[in-house]
Amino acid sequence: MKRSGVCTKRVITLTGATGRSVVLLAGGERSCRTCLDPQVSFPGRCLQPQQLQGAAWLFVSGYAAYQDGLLLQAMRMAEQLGVRVALDLASWEVMASHWGAMQEALLSGCIDLCFCNQEEARQLCELQQLQPADPETALCYLLQHCSTAVVTLGPHGCLAGSTDSSITSSSRRSSRAGSSTVSDAEAAAAAAAQGCGAGGGEAALAGAVIHRQPGVAGVEVVDVTGAGDMFAAGFLHGMLRGWSLQRCAEAACLSGAAAVQVLGADVGRAQLHWMHKRLLGPHAAAALAEAAGQVAQEQLAAYGLVEKIGRGVVYFGSARVQPGSSIWQQTQQLARQVAQLLCSPTWTGGGPGLMQAASQGAAAAGGAVGGIRLQREAGTTVLSGTYLPDDAQREAGTTVLSGTYLPDDAQVVCRHLSTRKSGLVQAGCAAGPADRTAFIFLPGGLGTMDELFELLTLMQLKKLPQLKATAAAAPAAAAAAGGRDCLAATQDAHSNGSGVAAAAAAAAAAVPRGAAPVVLVDYDGFYQGFIQFVQGCEQHGMLRSEELKGVAVAASNAAVLQLLAEHYSLELPAELQQQAGAAPAAALLSSS
Repeated sequence: MKRSGVCTKRVITLTGATGRSVVLLAGGERSCRTCLDPQVSFPGRCLQPQQLQGAAWLFVSGYAAYQDGLLLQAMRMAEQLGVRVALDLASWEVMASHWGAMQEALLSGCIDLCFCNQEEARQLCELQQLQPADPETALCYLLQHCSTAVVTLGPHGCLAGSTDSSITSSSRRSSRAGSSTVSDAEAAAAAAAQGCGAGGGEAALAGAVIHRQPGVAGVEVVDVTGAGDMFAAGFLHGMLRGWSLQRCAEAACLSGAAAVQVLGADVGRAQLHWMHKRLLGPHAAAALAEAAGQVAQEQLAAYGLVEKIGRGVVYFGSARVQPGSSIWQQTQQLARQVAQLLCSPTWTGGGPGLMQAASQGAAAAGGAVGGIRLQREAGTTVLSGTYLPDDAQREAGTTVLSGTYLPDDAQVVCRHLSTRKSGLVQAGCAAGPADRTAFIFLPGGLGTMDELFELLTLMQLKKLPQLKATAAAAPAAAAAAGGRDCLAATQDAHSNGSGVAAAAAAAAAAVPRGAAPVVLVDYDGFYQGFIQFVQGCEQHGMLRSEELKGVAVAASNAAVLQLLAEHYSLELPAELQQQAGAAPAAALLSSS
């Protein structure tokens, strides 16, 4: 649901099973035999006004009638907050057993939109002793108590009516081929002829627009599970966008028709393409089928892999650095030590160069690795295959092809760079207090700089709530800089020198818990040009120093390890303490 853009912050989870259901399928039709667990139900006290704040609509299922008072409580609360209410009558059996609660809800005046199918319409007529017991009569009754009502007719489409001028005005002006819109006079005459329930039909339909939407032709019904919910979703989609009654009904029928083409309730990409082509036209459908559809599919795969492997430390760096070089060796050692320290998964772009060095270093320490790859890195050829953890296997006679280091189930291959970047950002954002995450930027070219600037922009715009402002992983001079730019403080320390442990302690003290450190690994002064660029932006008034307080600059592996240990309140193991103490000769954060 999160990956589809649905806000799940207000989801309430209860312990236990809500019930059991046997689903019977025959010839495309479906029947559910359900036994609810009386010990697990939604307590009314869990429904609070803040859960509805900011919502335009509250969708209520008739199954809520099983919980005494919940149906009306939810509707009253929505009415007080100015939230419109859509009620789905849910099942003719629910209506038969809990008609008192459902009738009370209908008569409350809180309902703006009501959905029911043919069976529920027939049950409604029988309960209210309305004749004839058909969809038209049920629609007449519902329109007496809510401004808009819809009766689904299975493969024959739907019958929709409304007295809401915001959606009926355009319906009066136009109609599509194959559909019909009934005027006020025609509706009143039809109601009178049908005798819509104790003479209530004419009053109900006076001032209303009635629209009959035909069914979607040429659809092979596989399973109707989820069709009613998809129908309601399509209709509400149109209501939220201010569409006409006719357009809402068309969207609803297409949505329901998409659902019945597959077994189960999941609507696949092919069905979405089919629906959009008919609803929005061939050009929109083509866009969905190509770039937009590919991005959506890749995004789901990337986010799914992150959830499977877990959040962790994300490394960015050049794909062109060759194995055996000094930076390669330092990167491999850094990733191995970080994996030993944090016990978190390691994420990269899955390419060669420093991405491979980081992945192999972490895997050699026994850590989980994952990659969100491009089909081709700039200037390289990326191969896929099975990872071999260390040189010992080479020495045993095993051949290792260049670039073959990620297991197939630990990587996603993308065509679109945007998918990879958003997936790696997701991998480095902590989902909970137990996650130990970080973004580590190694030396790199245009791709690495693109990823760095995008992450910094997301931080600047506060689009990454976990990545709060942090002090630099720079020397203690950062704490003494009186709130100055952490990058400037870093340069001060590079000139003056200070202890690694003291610097990391000072930096970590200013890092909020739950934030992911962002570290620029300044091997051989690689990021000094970036520091000068940022300072130039600040001097020209194009950047404020506090916007980059979450960026750390570390000149050595020792500085990175010490910062992470301080940030996550961890003690470096003895072997790492020894390695961290032996800072590289060119390290600018070593003690004087």
